[in-house]
Formats: sequence, C-alpha cells, structure tokens
Amino acid sequence: MINRTGFDSDPEREFAIALEDDDRVLKWIRPPQSQLPIHCRGEVYNIDFVAETESDRYLIEIKARNELNSPEVAEKARAAIQWCELANKKELGKPWSYKLLADDTVQTSSTLAFMLGMAVKDLSS
Repeated sequence: MINRTGFDSDPEREFAIALEDDDRVLKWIRPPQSQLPIHCRGEVYNIDFVAETESDRYLIEIKARNELNSPEVAEKARAAIQWCELANKKELGKPWSYKLLADDTVQTSSTLAFMLGMAVKDLSS
C-alpha cells in the first residue's frame, strides 16, 4: 500500500488539518526524519508533530489507544519528556512540553487546546 498523504495514519492527517485550522496555533511541523533527534534505546526517535502557540511549544505523539500502555511508548515518552526538560534549561522563552494523544481523541473540528486537554496524563510508567 502506498502512503500518499505523508502521514503514518489517518489520525495524524486529521491532526494536521486541526492544527492548520486552529487560529491559536502559530506554526506547526511534522519534522523530517532525524531533524529533531530524540535518543531512545540507542536509536533516534522521531516525534510526530511540533506545534507552537503564543505561550508554549509542544512535542506531540499520536498513538493508537491500544498501544498507549506499551513499554516502547512509555520509553519514548520518557525520552521526549527529558528532551523537553533539557530544552527548557537551555532556552529562555516559551516552555517545551511533551503530549501523548490517543488516536481516537483526534478530530479535525477540535482545537489544539481541546485535544491537549485529553492527552495521556500519567506518563510515569
């Protein structure tokens, strides 16, 4: 099957539409491979989205609900959280944070703020 959308899943495509339609999102990207390296388990982990609002910057990952509790997702979340912590120490200005969204919470008609409000809360596992 050929992926002509440039996204790994339909929820990722829908998330991009929601970001594009949200007036509070100043800019967003889907980083190219290895352009925003997050190191996890000796490999480079590529985040799904980076989004910026007037007050914040976010690393955002979208996963199928049945994958949210997997050890691999938890390891990647910890690595991304650590990346944000290091970035916040180095840079002054808008804070970075990591958000993990279940694919079934993504809707093209939702705002970024609404979807981030439904992000996975406990990433400590």
